[in-house]
Amino acid sequence: MIDIISAALSLFAIVVSIYAAFTANKSAAAAIRSSNCGVIFDDYLIKKIPQARTTLRFDDKGILCNGNNLCDALADMSMAALFYRYDDKIFFDKLVKECSSLEDLIVEAGNKPKRFEDNQHEFWQAVQKSLESIYRLIDKKRVGGKL
Repeated sequence: MIDIISAALSLFAIVVSIYAAFTANKSAAAAIRSSNCGVIFDDYLIKKIPQARTTLRFDDKGILCNGNNLCDALADMSMAALFYRYDDKIFFDKLVKECSSLEDLIVEAGNKPKRFEDNQHEFWQAVQKSLESIYRLIDKKRVGGKL
């Protein structure tokens, strides 16, 4: 009887050890993933993109001014994220697509006047939605969520 209990406890200890090792590996991978995202994206998400966004404005003719600042920040961030082209191509492609779409929106507003307040309001909403989408995508990558 004691041998059966001893064997059961040993088996239980092995299962717990395997689970602990698996959990430790998963936790280490999450820490590395989060660290990589921080190194690559934090400066853009916390400083460069918000600062560039605040300089956007429409002139009296309805032309967007200072769009190059935000486009440059987005393009630089896409280049900084090249690591993911080889590590997680799906994430990288989605990020580049989101950034390119926002850049296109900004360039269009710089080339084609939006004279009416309604048109400008729609533009600001589209910029906000696009930035939120980029931030959400990166945040999902940082925490290991499904894309």
